[in-house]
Amino acid sequence: MADITREQVIAYLNQLPLNELDEILVNVKPIDEGFPEGFQPESMPIPIYGSVIALGCSGTVTYNEWDHDVFLTEVGPNRVLCIKVVRELFGLSLDESRALVGSLPKKLIGEIELREARAIKSRFEKIEARVEIRQTEDGIIKD
Repeated sequence: MADITREQVIAYLNQLPLNELDEILVNVKPIDEGFPEGFQPESMPIPIYGSVIALGCSGTVTYNEWDHDVFLTEVGPNRVLCIKVVRELFGLSLDESRALVGSLPKKLIGEIELREARAIKSRFEKIEARVEIRQTEDGIIKD
């Protein structure tokens, strides 16, 4: 097998449509596998997306790239599916997920990269839930 560089992986991920990227992200193993029970690196806001975030970080991120918040505004037709997606993405317990979904609108995660925010939004749109991506200074981003 040929050696693949970090830059080649990043270039490939950047050219993918969001729906294909979402399919890949769902199947990526969390970075924290293999660490002791309960260990969570502080740089990993979401276990599922941690691997791709680590690949994309160059250490020279500007503030504007990381100032996006994701808000869940509507559950959609199936509340149970929405709770399931919240649990999968954020590693919350069933009770925590129910409480979050039951008190809308609610901020799901803050200060993340726009690409990651769009991947999260795509995941919720698949179950017909409504999610807004907001910048801390400029308000709602129109996709």
